[in-house]
Amino acid sequence: MMTKEEIGRAMDSKFPGVYIPTTAATKLVFEDGTILVGYFEYTKESDSLQEENVYTFVEFNNAQSYRSTNDLKYITKVEGNKLKQVEYPSFRQINNSEKKIISTNEFKSIEIKSKLSITIINDLFKTLKQFEDKNEFVNLKLPKKFDSSEFGILFSFLQFVATWVRSSVSGKLLLPVGNIADAKDYLNNEFVYPVVVLSWEKPILDEVGNNIRANLKETSQEYFKNMEYFELKEKLSVPIFCFDHDKRKSGHSRHFYDSNLNLLSEDSVSNNLFPAFVKIGNFNKTVFRDSIKEKYDSFVAIIHELFANTHEHAKTDEKGHNLYPNIRSIYLKFHKKTIQSFLTTYKEFPGMQEFFKSDFQLNDVGELYLVEFSFLDSGPGLVKRFTGSSEIKSTEEQVEIIKKCLYRHNTSAQGLKSSKKGIGLDRVLQTIDGKGFVRIKSGTVDIFRNMKKLQYKHHDNPSEIKLFDTQLNTSNKFTSFPETQGTLISIFFALDYKRL
Repeated sequence: MMTKEEIGRAMDSKFPGVYIPTTAATKLVFEDGTILVGYFEYTKESDSLQEENVYTFVEFNNAQSYRSTNDLKYITKVEGNKLKQVEYPSFRQINNSEKKIISTNEFKSIEIKSKLSITIINDLFKTLKQFEDKNEFVNLKLPKKFDSSEFGILFSFLQFVATWVRSSVSGKLLLPVGNIADAKDYLNNEFVYPVVVLSWEKPILDEVGNNIRANLKETSQEYFKNMEYFELKEKLSVPIFCFDHDKRKSGHSRHFYDSNLNLLSEDSVSNNLFPAFVKIGNFNKTVFRDSIKEKYDSFVAIIHELFANTHEHAKTDEKGHNLYPNIRSIYLKFHKKTIQSFLTTYKEFPGMQEFFKSDFQLNDVGELYLVEFSFLDSGPGLVKRFTGSSEIKSTEEQVEIIKKCLYRHNTSAQGLKSSKKGIGLDRVLQTIDGKGFVRIKSGTVDIFRNMKKLQYKHHDNPSEIKLFDTQLNTSNKFTSFPETQGTLISIFFALDYKRL
């Protein structure tokens, strides 16, 4: 008999774990003399099975079929109670076809650039899909620094990271640091911290190949504490990250949860978030206060409702199985640029070009003030949650389902204490009407609505709601992007500059 801890130590004595990424075969020897060779593979059933000392394993003769289909019928359930020995790496000779499946010691890497854009992140998804098509493991290599301040970029990047982490070909996380002190300093960044936490069950390597994950634990906890008190170093942004896979059950923000992990009321969230709005408004307290005051309650209502939707709909997959790892977060950020700068930045996106060509109240040097509200979860996505099916719909079908999610009083949930899935998204459109821009990326679609150009109107039929493709700027033809994990909703809200 072997326990989870014993199996984990057999896989890696320094950083134990049953489902750690592997670069060679694992051999299992059972009490009755049976031998299996393959690799442990984390699936949506793994969490519940672990409680019974049972683990999910792919045998070599099933590996190619599993990589191609992800069908659980190719998974072998290994009973720890019947195990005698786990040998990793196995010294069994591996033939050439098996080498392709397991990978080699030298994984290729997806290298993240310092300056990110929506276009660059879209290319990252395409690159990951190419590795998946080849069943080839791939590491993720972070840059020395992040120099990205565009609309929705942080959460767009994290949505990609969540997709990579969940991928069957994800390898190791590579940090551009040479020692522990540099690693701890590097982690104190709103781009780096959530990536490290999402990748916590993977090897996290420095530049010379040392696994430094254990050395980042205290710094990670300190970051979360500073985040909770809005004391992070970034001056004009406030992220609030929640991680459902935190084993200490302390990955849930006190701004949204009580000590029993029950969601707080809207009034409590309003009180908790007020310092966050104060922080991002420090650039010009008078202008920000005058511009945001009338909308504050509505903003908080949106934040509360959309985060509550992630609590109800994004902690499990479409079948109700726990997701691991899993992130649910919000992000507030102040943006300030001249109209021409915005037009240059978003020259590849005609929908945003139209938005910035609208009439705005600018400051004395021609700058536009904007507040970004972004929401991210790595759940099943709007479409799979709505349908309860893993089937990938056509882009047109996905957009129609998202319209239903936007439709007031429409809900696919059953028995969720009268939860109205459509109210939150419908209220988003009402609140930003005439001033905002909203982008939604989920499944294989990336769509938007310019509320300056196409103002709010309640329709009798959800199909009448107009949504546009970010790439084509069309409302009847939609680009099919590589599938992403979860849902990203990013909102730009224009602030009026009021001259005294």
